[in-house]
Amino acid sequence: MPKQTFFNLPEDKKTILLDAVEKEFSRVPLFEASVANMVQDAGIPRGSFYQYFDNKEDAFFIC
Repeated sequence: MPKQTFFNLPEDKKTILLDAVEKEFSRVPLFEASVANMVQDAGIPRGSFYQYFDNKEDAFFIC
């Protein structure tokens, strides 16, 4: 489950992040997915990803 900081994001930033997450998971299965690709596509620092999610599995289940 995403952290509260994710739910507090403005809608436009949430959309950008979710689009990046969906793009990565549509490209490869969960176990091959790369947080690096997600944060690069979203244009956020890697640390920010972990402020929103505990791990890539959390991101996967929000999509």
